[in-house]
Amino acid sequence: MFYISEVDYVAQVVGPVPTASFIRATAGMSGIALKRAQTRHRDVLTEWQHQRDAARDKYVRLVEIGEIVVTTHTQQLIRTARGHPDNTSTQAARRLLDKRLISWEV
Repeated sequence: MFYISEVDYVAQVVGPVPTASFIRATAGMSGIALKRAQTRHRDVLTEWQHQRDAARDKYVRLVEIGEIVVTTHTQQLIRTARGHPDNTSTQAARRLLDKRLISWEV
C-alpha cells in the first residue's frame, strides 16, 4: 500500500504526451509527407489516450481494493513544499502550510 495521486500514477504508467518528436520530425516537410506524418501522429495520440484511460481505470480498481491510497491535499502540499525554494509553487505551498500551522520540514 502506498500513497499516490491519480495524476502521478497515470504519468508514471503512460508517460508524457508524444508531441515533441512529431514537431521535430515535421520540420521541413511538405505535401504528402506532412499529411502522412499528421495521420501517424493522430494515431499515436489516440493510442496514448487509450493507454491513459486504461491507466485511470486501473488506478480506480487499485484504490477500491486498497492497494493504493489516494493522497490528501495536505500530503500533496507537503511534497510540493519540499521542492526548490526558488520555485513559486514551492513558496505558495510553504505559505499555505505555515498558515495552517503544519510542519513541512523533514
